[in-house]
Amino acid sequence: MEKTIARIKHQNVKGYLKPIAFERWRMYVKMRKLLKFIMKNTENKLIPVRADLSIAFNKWRNDYHKNIV
Repeated sequence: MEKTIARIKHQNVKGYLKPIAFERWRMYVKMRKLLKFIMKNTENKLIPVRADLSIAFNKWRNDYHKNIV
């Protein structure tokens, strides 16, 4: 109950101020997802067929974006 009262007292005009622990947890989750993406991408680059598909997709994506502009 004391924690709830303390949180209610820490309000400002914009609304509730998130605790530092929550912000750190969100950053941890972001970093974890980013690392998972990087590791999966690196793993796919090591497999010959997936590497070829990745190169073809990147080439298609870059050409596509150049044509839009």
